[in-house]
Amino acid sequence: MLDLALPGASDIESMRLMLAREPDAQVLILSVHEKTIFVRRALDAGARGYLTKASAPDVSEEAVCGVARRAR
Repeated sequence: MLDLALPGASDIESMRLMLAREPDAQVLILSVHEKTIFVRRALDAGARGYLTKASAPDVSEEAVCGVARRAR
């Protein structure tokens, strides 16, 4: 799980670098950003899922389990 509000380097670029080193990594984004543009950028960069920090607990659980199932 990667938080898109991390301080420092570009969050999307950090994810791209991580995926370049570990192409099989299953990245789930957690973000305060709810606009579609942020979701699209993350998914286009290789994220396997996207959650907002306002997501209900059951939605968060479903997303984590869904990404984990794809990792098998």
